[in-house]
Amino acid sequence: MYTLKPTEQAERSARLMESNVLIAGLKFRADNFKEFLDAIDKVETEEDIIGLRLVKDLNNDYDPNAIKVMGYIEIIGNPSVVSTFHIGFLPKPIARKLKDDGVNAERLFAALTKMSATPPKAHLDIYSA
Repeated sequence: MYTLKPTEQAERSARLMESNVLIAGLKFRADNFKEFLDAIDKVETEEDIIGLRLVKDLNNDYDPNAIKVMGYIEIIGNPSVVSTFHIGFLPKPIARKLKDDGVNAERLFAALTKMSATPPKAHLDIYSA
């Protein structure tokens, strides 16, 4: 299995905002999470990109501060193939705190720190660029 590492950007210039955050709602998206893990297992080269994107959820009726956690894999080739998987959300208190601190969701990114398929569980570190 491919090893997930923080991006070079995270290591060099980003500020760690929160660490070891449990992704919320993962059990409701267990199928997406399993597809993401299966896709990671199929990555064959170091050039391929595996990561997480944090995306403001503008249509969330339950939480106006909601931020989606999207897994993505880009297989470099001709043509390149990009797959995305909505795997969960930042926990409400974290999303609210980031907003209250004036952090723009578009400047956030994350790195997986721990994950397990059964039960579906994943933790991440959140960085601000």
